[in-house]
Amino acid sequence: MSQVTSTFGKTGLHVHTNPKDHEAVLAFLCRFANRRTLLRAIQGICAFVVTLTMLSTLVVFADGMRWLSDPVRWSISCSVYF
Repeated sequence: MSQVTSTFGKTGLHVHTNPKDHEAVLAFLCRFANRRTLLRAIQGICAFVVTLTMLSTLVVFADGMRWLSDPVRWSISCSVYF
């Protein structure tokens, strides 16, 4: 339980809190920052996988419609495997 005291001086209202409250808030903010960083990394990885899947689907569709010439098909196949 926190204890909050306030005083009113010449410069205005001053609120004094328990120093342990600041430590608890700081710890919560650090955990939140770590979770946010982890979620951003997972979001980036998922975006990469979805983009790669969509590009592969477009190449397969273009190949199925015979829009790609043989040299282009071979170069795409080689680039994927290497």
